[in-house]
Amino acid sequence: KEEKEIKQLIKLKPISATLTWNNKNQFAGGSLTKNGLTKLGIETIKLLEENNILVDTAHLSRKAFYDLAKITTKPIYNSHANINTLFCHPRNLTNKQIERIVNSNGFLGLTIYEHFISNQKITSKDIALQFDYLIKKYGHKNFGLGTDLFGIEKEFLPTDFAGYNQIENLVDELKKLKHPKETIDAILFKNYEDFLLRNNLILNDY
Repeated sequence: KEEKEIKQLIKLKPISATLTWNNKNQFAGGSLTKNGLTKLGIETIKLLEENNILVDTAHLSRKAFYDLAKITTKPIYNSHANINTLFCHPRNLTNKQIERIVNSNGFLGLTIYEHFISNQKITSKDIALQFDYLIKKYGHKNFGLGTDLFGIEKEFLPTDFAGYNQIENLVDELKKLKHPKETIDAILFKNYEDFLLRNNLILNDY
């Protein structure tokens, strides 16, 4: 059954696929578990990568993340997470994980989900400070926005960034932190575009 479903997924030619959500399944342990990859998960990763589909490490447990890092032939990709050093949460990434992503020339998208960032209400300033931390520690080239805007209840979004029409508020906060336009453009869109291009993930008619 799983093999049939995976083949159906491959036919759709997605850019990426994730193995699980926050719990464990037949492929891997999720972020709320300590389980790693299963044998089926390892076989699935190989099959997806053979078809140029990235495995999204968002929602994987830390053990599953490192299991994947040992066997992947692709840059490590995480579509949406935040920084565990700044706010401890099972879905957030440790510095060691972030280093693995950077060293693989991969990509990390930062979410704007309140519960991954603070115990209090957040604003665009809090998102800007997340980027500021990454940029100062690792440079800016492997990071961008992974907002998860369509997966977060409005009450858990930044008070001044509840939709892409308010993205200028984030831009203003990044400017206050003295980040130049080139860096801001990179994390808003260009880094992700470059990541897709260097991994042959944008169609010729894009």
